[in-house]
Amino acid sequence: MIIARLIYILCCIEIIWINIVYTDYIPILLIPIMLGVPVISFFIMFVARENCDIEFKSNTESIVVGEKAVFGIRVHNSSIFPVLNSKYRLIITNELTGMTEVKYVRIPIGARKSEVIYFDITGKHCGNMAVELEWVKLYDYINIFTSKIKIDSKIILSVFPETLQTEVSVTDTNEEIYESEIFSKVRPGDDASEIFDIRELKPGDKIQRIHWKLSMKYEKMLVKEYSLPIADNNTILFEVDREYKDNEEHLDVMITAFISLCLGMLNCTEQISYKIAYIDKYTDILNVIRIDSEEELYNTVKTLFSFAKINDNKELLHTYCDNTKNVVSEKIYYFTNKNNENVTKIAKIYGIANTMKIFEYTESGKILPEEMYI
Repeated sequence: MIIARLIYILCCIEIIWINIVYTDYIPILLIPIMLGVPVISFFIMFVARENCDIEFKSNTESIVVGEKAVFGIRVHNSSIFPVLNSKYRLIITNELTGMTEVKYVRIPIGARKSEVIYFDITGKHCGNMAVELEWVKLYDYINIFTSKIKIDSKIILSVFPETLQTEVSVTDTNEEIYESEIFSKVRPGDDASEIFDIRELKPGDKIQRIHWKLSMKYEKMLVKEYSLPIADNNTILFEVDREYKDNEEHLDVMITAFISLCLGMLNCTEQISYKIAYIDKYTDILNVIRIDSEEELYNTVKTLFSFAKINDNKELLHTYCDNTKNVVSEKIYYFTNKNNENVTKIAKIYGIANTMKIFEYTESGKILPEEMYI
């Protein structure tokens, strides 16, 4: 664009010099032409700008690390003038690590046509990748004028790790606790305070469990299956340090272990009830979310990628222990991307050193057990 402007200025100087040297009338006609062409070019660009409709979209909401996500920019030009050159600025930010990069895309737009350009972006590290179409620049035909259109259209893409096939071995995690307010969603029990299911009568069912109203309504014997109270003593703490050296690789390892454990607990033979705790980086409030399904897990992980506080990891442990009445009876799994001796000291202070397991990344290697005993 700078070169085009310089060329135009040199052409104007040349025409002025020709008119000074020569007394012929023909060179004088070149002056209004040189002045009129930019005006006409600017007018065409302005009309096209007012008649451009821009849409930014993606074909997916989540990918795994190393996979490519396809994005598309659709531009509809309803004017009679084509746009020969348009430039689009994209800002790509990993909301978990803070890594940012800028990408530019160029699209020519025909008159009264819709043009779509597709491009891909690779998910290099775990986290929510915010891809923002910040602005569009339209160029006139001789490339001496530009017009910027503010877009501010953002797409959030979650980048998950390639999880491990993790086996979880359970000892006394899900013992029946009848004072518990948490009930199994996959196994019935004997707690009459909560109904697990309604089914037809089978040989051996107790008469006390017959649901008389429904049986009369459907004209067949139906019985109640009561719920099974389960222990509510598994908590996974999630907090990382963004400032740590080689943070992105450490985060990927830590998040892989984190999701692998969560999936292993959900998919084991015995149902395991657990919570995920983190501090919201915007409000400094401790959030504790119960996980009962893979859908809840991945929705929670997406939230963590955007809202989990990136700070000194002792703050979460302190906060959680201070807000938990009987923390010594819990089994805590702490995920961090750096080796911090203070964590062990804090655990001893609260008396949870023997019931807390730390998953961390150290310089000596990746702590990522293929089988986790909880």
